[in-house]
Amino acid sequence: MRKRYPFDPALKDLVYLFLMREAVRKAGLLRNPRTSTTVFWLHPELSADHAATVLERLILDGEDRFNVTKIEQSTRGKIDFSKTKMLLSEKRSLAIVAQADELPSFLVAAADNVVEVDLIAPRHLCGALRAGHGIAATTRQAEALLGFPADSMFSALRPDRPAEVALAKLDAARVRTDEKDRDTAVLTLNDLSGFGHAKTWGLELAKDIADWRAGRITWSDIDAGILLSGPPGTGKTLFASALAKTCEAHFLPTSLAQWQSKGHLGDLLKAMRADFATATRQSPCVMLIDEFDSIGSRSQFVGHHQQYSTEVVNALLECLDGSSRLEGVVVIGACNDPARIDPALLRSGRLSARFTIGLPDRDERLRIIEMLVGTRLQKSVLAEISDATEGFTGADLAKLVRVARRSARRRGKPVASEDFQAAISPAIPIDGLHRQVISVHEAGHAVVGTILRVGVLVGITIASEYRRNNPTPQGTTIFVEQPQGFMSRQSYLDKITMLLAGMAAEEMVLGNITSGSGGAPGSDLQRAADLATQMEIQFGMGDALGHLYADSSEQLDALRRSNSVIQERVERLLGGQMDRARAILNENRAALEKIASEACAEGAISGVKVSQLIALAVPHD
Repeated sequence: MRKRYPFDPALKDLVYLFLMREAVRKAGLLRNPRTSTTVFWLHPELSADHAATVLERLILDGEDRFNVTKIEQSTRGKIDFSKTKMLLSEKRSLAIVAQADELPSFLVAAADNVVEVDLIAPRHLCGALRAGHGIAATTRQAEALLGFPADSMFSALRPDRPAEVALAKLDAARVRTDEKDRDTAVLTLNDLSGFGHAKTWGLELAKDIADWRAGRITWSDIDAGILLSGPPGTGKTLFASALAKTCEAHFLPTSLAQWQSKGHLGDLLKAMRADFATATRQSPCVMLIDEFDSIGSRSQFVGHHQQYSTEVVNALLECLDGSSRLEGVVVIGACNDPARIDPALLRSGRLSARFTIGLPDRDERLRIIEMLVGTRLQKSVLAEISDATEGFTGADLAKLVRVARRSARRRGKPVASEDFQAAISPAIPIDGLHRQVISVHEAGHAVVGTILRVGVLVGITIASEYRRNNPTPQGTTIFVEQPQGFMSRQSYLDKITMLLAGMAAEEMVLGNITSGSGGAPGSDLQRAADLATQMEIQFGMGDALGHLYADSSEQLDALRRSNSVIQERVERLLGGQMDRARAILNENRAALEKIASEACAEGAISGVKVSQLIALAVPHD
């Protein structure tokens, strides 16, 4: 006959019953009548709630001599030891403490016993299955069950299901998950293409971590924080997971959005600190913080969100400065716009190394497709697909391969060239006047941005073709902006001038302007208008000192639409910077035309070459 309990315990409660009953016996509580205080120091993966409930309601049921206190993280993500004051005065006090930080010395001194409660063992699970479900499980079966995530394991262990059936269910679920992730789960950095200097850095890091494991170097000798920037879909997450595989480390992906999903500010900070604590426990670990630029910069926070956002940045700085707590943890921030990141987050010892990941070139696309498809396609077919996918990101290529595989399955044949061609929309060549317009436009950005020093120019790229359903830009000019403290009024004006310089260059060289500077969200004109609006209504850099808060492009647009005074001030500011862009380009027209001509002919020109051409050109009279 099974033992009767004061409430109907679930299997998880019974597992904790066997776990905590063992800890109570180790402390000698029930056989020792003297006054004592005991701290149960739980493994980080154990639940303080379950441990306390089982201790009070199942193990100590009817024992009024004990005062049980649960000590866990506060709403801000730190252990709150304020309740421990009772341990200094109460008789027969028991404290359940979730491991996160070191036990304070005063608590160790006050306690008569400190009992470390380790992870659930096979004997605890076997006992719980026998007591709760009447199921006999072997030690080997229990070990296998405990190898699965706890939620999955307890879900599979139904009252009427033998242990071997539960294991079969869990194995089947794991196989499906492995199949879903097979394309990326086993990739290492050596399998990847298109990551340039970031890949070199990652391979060196793997060697350093091997030396650290062997005790040849200390963790302080390792540069363990980087920022990856680049357009969406270029493989920043893939790089981080491959880095973890290469380093034989755990991989922990997270983001500000995940932390925010937990609730209010306190819940966000708690989730943030919990992720850093998990990364430390899983050392060595590669921790990816996606959408890193959404965290923002304290110099740009305004309005009623200012205190909230500042606390988030401060908490992240505190986590990154964990020194010994972060031993064995590599932190990667992934973003689209590094200029939005607080400079303090990028200082030495934090995310000091920075790499930009751009679109893969022809050879890189070929290697990516070959890696995704395998060796079933001939080299000539792979080359054709690579040529037809110019402007595709790594994510675009992965999607293309999935669509091609689905097409092949429906035909009942191996994947072939026709499956890819059917998935790729017809290419439209970028040539003639179209190509000239794009080249002149991008050259305008490059010349003005270089002269005004808005950042370090990586270079200009002009695509050779485009597809109607592919939003990839037909021309790009990439500046890497240098982190700085507070941005000045002149810095904002310089950036606006650079954004308007593409339109100004078209007008000067071609005698006309196209719709390429405006229209779509994220266009040059929209970005310039948003910056000008913020200067006028938020930063005190315009014609008045009034303040109106807006935290999105949509809200800024609504303010311009609804307030003619703001619209007039914005237009006046933009007009002034457009004149400034024209003047700079007029003084450097020879360089502008030379840069545009070379970009048009070659399809690309480096930032170094742009600077050289500007320096060598004779100003136009």
